[in-house]
Amino acid sequence: MPKSKENIAISNLQTLKENPYPGDGIIVGRSDSGRLVQVLWLMGENEKTRNRKFTIRGGYLNTSVKVEPIYDLGDEDQPHLTYNALRRCERHHFVSNGETDSILKKYRDRRPRSYMDLPRATEGIVHMPDAPNYTPRIIGVTNEADRSVFFNNTAVLSVISKDPISGIDSMRSYYEFSSLVPGFGVCAHTYDDFANEEPYPSFSKDPFLVPLLGDTNEIAQSIWEVLNPKNRVAIVVKTFLRYEKDEFKVIDDRSYKSLPE
Repeated sequence: MPKSKENIAISNLQTLKENPYPGDGIIVGRSDSGRLVQVLWLMGENEKTRNRKFTIRGGYLNTSVKVEPIYDLGDEDQPHLTYNALRRCERHHFVSNGETDSILKKYRDRRPRSYMDLPRATEGIVHMPDAPNYTPRIIGVTNEADRSVFFNNTAVLSVISKDPISGIDSMRSYYEFSSLVPGFGVCAHTYDDFANEEPYPSFSKDPFLVPLLGDTNEIAQSIWEVLNPKNRVAIVVKTFLRYEKDEFKVIDDRSYKSLPE
């Protein structure tokens, strides 16, 4: 007998829990209460990759979430640890591990012909140059339904990783979700299952189903608890709905407690 989507989602969450180092990850979906959800978590296995925090900036309709160093390491790679991770443009909400600004700019410039045209928006974006891992770029875009027209809440995910054949070029995968089912999200992360030594293998499977149950705080806690305690650094959850205020929840590893609102 085929498994229900609820059982599949729970099983996938357990698999994530058993992975000691999945790298950074994103989830896009919809909570069981109907709010749209974006999640980004950070993981680190050394001082540099653990030296990251989330900072929430902005106001009612232009709130963004930034990744910043916790303290100055005097490292030449430190500028790469600072970037806008979650932003919005009109009804489009963006989340990524470092390319949010460039994609949002293309949407503002109307370079994609439609919201679903993420391949065009990611032209020129490549995997990270961090040898030997060459970490993939993971990108999510969620579109709010407009109550005045017959649009569904939709999402697109992209994973841009190093091409294993050429060893130089990037390999691009895109996934379109024309309807977001309440209570579920789809997840992608940077490294494959059970990556426990460098070079870490890039994420190579399709995005997988996970449960998104409860309010913003409960979703954040449920995902945080399955991430490996030794390597998890921080998580941010954003929930939103057309004509309603965006909600955010940040948990970080420095205190194992929620940061102040």
